Amino acid sequence: MKRIKRIFLTTIGSVIVAAGLYASEPSLLFSGYLVDGNGARYSLKNSDSGKSSWVEIGQQFEGYTLRSFDKIAEVLIVSKESAEFRLRLAHAHVKKSVVELTPEKEEMILKNLRILAAAADQYFVDRKVVVTSYDELIGLRKYVKEDVTPVDGESYRAINFSSEKMEVTTTSGHTVSYLR
Repeated sequence: MKRIKRIFLTTIGSVIVAAGLYASEPSLLFSGYLVDGNGARYSLKNSDSGKSSWVEIGQQFEGYTLRSFDKIAEVLIVSKESAEFRLRLAHAHVKKSVVELTPEKEEMILKNLRILAAAADQYFVDRKVVVTSYDELIGLRKYVKEDVTPVDGESYRAINFSSEKMEVTTTSGHTVSYLR
C-alpha cells in the first residue's frame, strides 16, 4: 500500500512539475526562415513582450536555444533547460488583391499602340520591308518624334512590329492588344 501511494504521489508530482514548465512557457511565434549564402536564420517573436529577432541554430532567444529545423514539416525545435519544444511555422493568410485596369488607362495604352502601328505601317511602305523595331520608329528624324509614355509600366520596346497583333503587358499583369 505504501508503494502504491509513493508511485501515485510521484506521478502527481511529475504532472505538477510538467504543468509548471508548460505554464511558464512564453508565447513564442516562429514566423519565418531565410536561407542564403550566409546560412539559415529563423524569425522568432515573443508575443508577450513583442520582442523579435532573427536567430541561427545554436543561438538563444529569450532564454530558448534553437536546436534544429525540420524543413519538410516546417518545425523549429527549441529547448529551455531540459524541456524541448516544437514550434510550427506560422502561415500567412494573404487575401488576393486584383488590380483592375481602368477603361481610361486601357484607352491610353490603345492610343499608344495605334500611334506605333501607324508609324510601323508607314515605315513598311517607305522601306518596302515587313519587320521593324521600336528604335527604328522613335526619334527626332523618325516617324514618332518622342518616346511613347507608358501608362501602367508597360514596355513598347518588346513589341513584334511584324505581326498583325501588337500587345503589351502592364506591371499590374494586364495584357492590352491591338489588331492592325
